[in-house]
Amino acid sequence: MADPTPADQRFPQPVSPIPLHHRDQVTAPLPAPLTSFVGREREVEQFVALLRRPDVRLATLTGPGGVGKTRLALRVAEELAAAFGDGVAVVSLAPIAGPNLVGPTVARALGVREASDRPIGERLAAALRDRHLLLLLDNFEQVVKAAPLVVELLAGCPRLKVLATSREPLRLSAERVVAVPPLALPDLDRPAAELAASEAVRLFVARAQAARADFVERDADLPAVAAICRRLDGLPLAIELAAARVAHLPPATLLARLDRRLPLLTGGARDLPARQRTMAATIAWSHDLLAPAEQALFRRLAVFAGGCTLEGAEAVAGAPGDRGLDVLDGVASLVAKSLLRQGTGPDGGPRYWMLETAREFALERLEASGEADAARRAHAAFFVALAERADPAIWGGPEHKPWLDRLEAELANLRAALAWLEGANDRAGFLRLAAALGGLWHYRSYRVEGRGWVRRALARDDGTAPAARATALVKLALLDRDVGGVLSAAFVEEAIALRRALGYDLVVGRNLMLLATMLDARTDAARIERAVTEATAIFERLGDPKGLAFVRAREGMAAVERGDADRARDLLMEALGLVRREGTPYDISSGLLALGGVEADRGDIAAAAGHYAECLRLWDETGSRECIVAAVAGTGRLAAAGERPDAAVRLLGAAAALGEELGYAASPQERTRSERAASIACAALGEQAFAAAWAAGAALPFDGARADAEALLAALAERPDPTEAGAPAAPGGLSPREVDVVRLIAAGRSNREIADALFVSPSTAISHVSNILAKLGLDSRAAVAAWAVRHGLA
Repeated sequence: MADPTPADQRFPQPVSPIPLHHRDQVTAPLPAPLTSFVGREREVEQFVALLRRPDVRLATLTGPGGVGKTRLALRVAEELAAAFGDGVAVVSLAPIAGPNLVGPTVARALGVREASDRPIGERLAAALRDRHLLLLLDNFEQVVKAAPLVVELLAGCPRLKVLATSREPLRLSAERVVAVPPLALPDLDRPAAELAASEAVRLFVARAQAARADFVERDADLPAVAAICRRLDGLPLAIELAAARVAHLPPATLLARLDRRLPLLTGGARDLPARQRTMAATIAWSHDLLAPAEQALFRRLAVFAGGCTLEGAEAVAGAPGDRGLDVLDGVASLVAKSLLRQGTGPDGGPRYWMLETAREFALERLEASGEADAARRAHAAFFVALAERADPAIWGGPEHKPWLDRLEAELANLRAALAWLEGANDRAGFLRLAAALGGLWHYRSYRVEGRGWVRRALARDDGTAPAARATALVKLALLDRDVGGVLSAAFVEEAIALRRALGYDLVVGRNLMLLATMLDARTDAARIERAVTEATAIFERLGDPKGLAFVRAREGMAAVERGDADRARDLLMEALGLVRREGTPYDISSGLLALGGVEADRGDIAAAAGHYAECLRLWDETGSRECIVAAVAGTGRLAAAGERPDAAVRLLGAAAALGEELGYAASPQERTRSERAASIACAALGEQAFAAAWAAGAALPFDGARADAEALLAALAERPDPTEAGAPAAPGGLSPREVDVVRLIAAGRSNREIADALFVSPSTAISHVSNILAKLGLDSRAAVAAWAVRHGLA
């Protein structure tokens, strides 16, 4: 087996063994490094502090090949050398293959004479018994069965400490295992100075300058360098091998060629061992130490993109007939041997993934094994079943968010499964998965992508699975509507026809209500009425409270269109009460958004702000970015009604920019309301100030817009309500909004002007005037104006 240690990390071996009887004769000293040590300040400090503790006698640095265990251990040993009276002794175990050779190798490195009459452990313990020494044992993974020798030395040598490096723990009771992480990576959207300061980028630049003396760290190159480091998972060896390519390829060109990493990560220095001249050889070193069953598990797990759960690993990698492969034990072993990494999934359970260089290696082995097609078929089948399990929970009930979180954690796997099903011409599987993911596409802001998948799946459908087709059509209708499509109603109508034939009465009722929301009330009033009437009869017959909530919400929005804000409020409150018991957070948020708009029309800014604030919170929990944009726009409209024009314009500008970025299309009614609010704010600010505020809002990032909306809502929610106890009651029993209308009538404003001034529809303004005449018992606008003068309102 080739020596795997870089030249600047190799350790001199003594030519002639010398007895260890002089205090200054430790013959395995620290090697002088030939390249700079970059980064790792925190890890060095942490590991030095650990080994200084009197209760720590054995520490093992673990991690995948190429993560820099050896170099870090040498740096830690260098920092600690002065703390040990007999210094540091370094022994490389990489050149040996058998555990029985560890003792003789350590003895030879330390100059302990060979003797046939005593076991090697006893001779080493006797030689080191009085020594105050740090013994660094490097590359222990291939001889891990020799770990009991370490225990024997520690037991017989009270002033000895051992620092080991290994791709897996030694599994000794005295051992402190410390995982060496990859280098810290920068976020790619950070400024150039922050990119340059990251450990991974600093290492790349240092090694690139070694490969090419005229390489200069330029701000323009830093995004590409940072992206290279991220694509290489922050592994120091991979970064060094990539940086060496800068002698011929500029960073941007190198990045573009990293779709396949391993062919590029070659060409290490000639004085490096063969294992570290290429990344593939480094991974192969670990792979070849696995048992055959572990190798099979390793390559099959490579079909997962972005990691997997234990359930997924068992379903996909535990092929029938593999009696020697226990997936749970195998996964645990691969984690211990640093070929898998372990974290926590959204449900709190374990999640496993490979570094991408290791995954690429494993995929090559999977293709070579002839198992790739079977593994990908099992992978796709698992995710079809998972998505279909999630789908009903996402559209109703308390498991809405947990299932969305779980599916979003599997997004890379779901995309891979969809692509494989499409490429394999598995029409049924492709349609089922694309449709079952409709909730993820809709609620988590993947609407444009999701519409593409569902449309392609429907185009390939052969009509043999009408239930799956109907589901896909409804999901496509929702996605199409949300991105401004014009065929949404047609998709729903086809789904209704399929579900009628299948006898699915409840979903027919739900789809009829969906159809009613997608038809244009100006041209399809009769069709809307028929759909709502039939749906209501179905919900009442089946006793479906959620369906009835949809009916009440629809009636409430119709009341809004008629200008009857009080009736709209009552109906929407009833609908909200029903969905709070039966609906999802999305349903509740939708009801709150509608109710907030009605309260704004009624003049109750504080109540509207409270509804919008709860709506934002729930949509933030759900993770629907488009819906948050809708709430930001609603808050902007509320700001206009609340006489905060600058804030109104900022938020409306932010909502417009973010909506365009997401491909989100607000309804025509919402767009009209936002345009009216913007006009009111522009009149208050003037065109120059309006343009500046709009530009400032459009420049806001998503989180900034949401935070601004939340802050404004908190302020508006504290706005005093004139109808509260202790406040002077409005004369004639008028609402605050009706008092505003009276003042505008007294000023001679028309219904259209009142609507524009109060940021309501003309029909709402007419309704307010009618209500005022009825409440005051008056018969003309002139009489209202005179009444206003008498009561100090004009």
